[in-house]
Amino acid sequence: MAFKLFDANKQLAASEIKQQAMISNISDIICIIDAYGIVKYISSNIEKWFGWQPDDLIGSNAGIMFHPEGLEYLQKGFYSLLEKDNSTKTVEAIYKCKDGSSRPIKITGTNLVNEPVINGVLLNYHDISDRRQTEKALKESEANYRQLYENSPAGIYGLISVMENL
Repeated sequence: MAFKLFDANKQLAASEIKQQAMISNISDIICIIDAYGIVKYISSNIEKWFGWQPDDLIGSNAGIMFHPEGLEYLQKGFYSLLEKDNSTKTVEAIYKCKDGSSRPIKITGTNLVNEPVINGVLLNYHDISDRRQTEKALKESEANYRQLYENSPAGIYGLISVMENL
């Protein structure tokens, strides 16, 4: 019996180490916020992506993590999420890093307040700075091509005429 208990504890410890290693090496942050907006858990990879230590945030109001400009919008979304068990909502927001800089993030929150193990809103979020830069570059490129098209009708008309006669 003692050997079985020892083996079970050994397997449990190995499983916890494996889980922690996986969580700390993903690009998404996992966070649990209680129904009052207090951070109960945040994954250790928060330091890698945003500079915070988990202990910097656990026990504090989740609002400190976000840019004040969009905080009211996020609070409304949070409270609407609490209205229905297991509801999910995805939004974009501006996240405040520990060094004072800000980054755009995409957050998916799921209301698991009535789930005994979680007992809060489960957040999964990640940095979308690269996506935003790509979108900006694409818009600029589209604007440049649109301007070329609109400001050179003779060249385009001539090319179309030639192609139609082929």
